Amino acid sequence: MKKHSNKQLDKLARKALKDLPLETPSSDFTHDVMKQIEQLPLPVVSAYKPLISGPVWMVLGAILVGSIFLAYQFKLGSGGWFSNLDIWKSNAEELSLTIPSMEWSNPLLYATLILGLLIFVQIRLLKPLLVNRSLA
Repeated sequence: MKKHSNKQLDKLARKALKDLPLETPSSDFTHDVMKQIEQLPLPVVSAYKPLISGPVWMVLGAILVGSIFLAYQFKLGSGGWFSNLDIWKSNAEELSLTIPSMEWSNPLLYATLILGLLIFVQIRLLKPLLVNRSLA
């Protein structure tokens, strides 16, 4: 039933479109369209400003490096500041927490280093070039 009604609708649409004259745009259609586009107001583009500025990232990095350095300097894992806390000693002895060491194979290490290097190159060198090209 649907095929029959679709055929009838198709015949009716073809008949209606056959009787209509073909419309052609005016000779200066492109000029008129471009004139209207030029009259549109330009959008206001604001400059990109990161949420966290560069100096703040530097301070956060320095804090991270400093805390790692202090952790190794005072040997926090082997007692350190927690040696005076009886709670820490009892929990550590009961749970016998040990951090497993992770062995990296040479190919995995090289692949990780190369991936990090390529990401750095992409962000620091290629992104500004692409941004400048898109603005031009």
